[in-house]
Amino acid sequence: MDSANQVFEELTAAYGARDPLVKAGKMMSSPAITWSGKVFIFLSRKNDIVFKLGKGFDVASAGCAGLVEFNPFKNKGPLRGWFACPAECGQLWHSLAEQAYDIIRE
Repeated sequence: MDSANQVFEELTAAYGARDPLVKAGKMMSSPAITWSGKVFIFLSRKNDIVFKLGKGFDVASAGCAGLVEFNPFKNKGPLRGWFACPAECGQLWHSLAEQAYDIIRE
C-alpha cells in the first residue's frame, strides 16, 4: 500500500492538473489541497489524510472503522465535517478525495 505522503502528493498533482482552481496550500501548518482558496483535503501530523466531507457524511457507510471525525484538539470537540482517514483505510483515499472535491465545488 502506498504511504499517505505519496498518495497525498498524487492527489495534489492529479487535482491540480484537472482543475486550475486547485492549488497546494496549508491547513494548521500541514500541507493541504485547496479549491478556489478553500481547503478540502490535508495531511495531518499523524499522517492521516483528512477530508472535508460535510456534517451529514455517514462514517458507518464508508466501511472502515478507522475513519473518524478529525479532532486535533485536547479540550475541544472535533472539527465538524472533517474526517481523518488512516493508512488502514487507504483503499478509501481516492474515493473520499473525489467526494471532498465535489462538495467543495457546490
